[in-house]
Formats: sequence, structure tokens, C-alpha cells
Amino acid sequence: MGKYLSLIVFILSVLFSTSCSKSDDGKGGSDIESKEYIKLKSLDEIRGGHFRYAGIKMGDRKATFLVENSKSCRAHEYFSTISSEFYPNLDFVYQQFEEGPLGCEKINSGGAVGYHDSIVFLESSLIEEGKLLTTILNGYFAIGRLYTSSRVYKGFLEIGFQGDYLRIEDRMSNYQRKDENEKVYLYFKR
Repeated sequence: MGKYLSLIVFILSVLFSTSCSKSDDGKGGSDIESKEYIKLKSLDEIRGGHFRYAGIKMGDRKATFLVENSKSCRAHEYFSTISSEFYPNLDFVYQQFEEGPLGCEKINSGGAVGYHDSIVFLESSLIEEGKLLTTILNGYFAIGRLYTSSRVYKGFLEIGFQGDYLRIEDRMSNYQRKDENEKVYLYFKR
């Protein structure tokens, strides 16, 4: 009987561990919450930077991070500064990826072939430490030109560093909040 009980416990533990959420390859339990959050003091701290998506924290749940060498398409996502002489108010881009016929591809929500959706930040400024005022739009770049389709968000975002990560209040990903006041943060690694 003891041998069967051990086998049942083993099978249940394997099933439980493989059925858990895979939102970000399942690396939960991070100690990021114990790291000090330092508000961004100047946009110069991130200008010229390219930050790879690392994880997400939703509400009061623990943050989940991608595992090292993740095969998830989220491992390709990034937040980066961007500039253009034609668009002086263009500041940042958040590029998302999804599984496509050729593997992980930039998201294309039905626009012309070869043009990929981006989330762009315009008219961004720090109005105080850690408080970014910005306008976020859906758009795509084609032949040196930015085309925008809809406004995603206009307002304030918390932004700063926590541990080795850039932490930004999420108003640009496809995460659906259960409550408009739920705090969601994306983590990025330089």
C-alpha cells in the first residue's frame, strides 16, 4: 500500500507542476518584491537603452519571470528608446511577439504584410521622480514613416528600477486587468 501511495503522490506532484500557469515560463516565487524600488530620476537613465522583457507582476500575486534561455515568444519582446528626425515627440517603443508560421514573429494585427504592430510612446516626460507622463499608441513603421491606428493610454505610469530590472507600470501589453485599479508591472533587463 505504501508503494502505491508513494507512486500516486509522485504522479500528482508531476501533474501539478506541469499544469501550473505558464504565463512567463512559470518561474514564479522570485524575490524581486524584496528588492528596493528606486524611482527613475531622469529619462537620461534609460535613453539609448534597449531592455529585454523579463517578467510581469499582476496585482498582489508574486512576480513571474522568464526562465533562462526561454523558448517563449515573450523572450523576444523589448522596450527601447527610439528617435526619428521626422517624429521629434517619439520616445520609446514596446515591441511584442507572438507564435507564427515561422516561429516567433512581431505581432501583425491584420495590417499589410511585412508591417508589424508596435506600441509607441510619444510626448513622454518625467513630471516627478518615478512618474512618467506619456501617450501610448498602436502603430507601425513603413518606409521611414510612423503610422498610428489607435491610442492605447494617455496618462501617468510608474517607472523605476527594482533590483537589476527596469520596472514599468503596464498599460501597453495585452494583459487584461480584472479591475481597472489593479497594479501591473512589466520587468525588463538591459
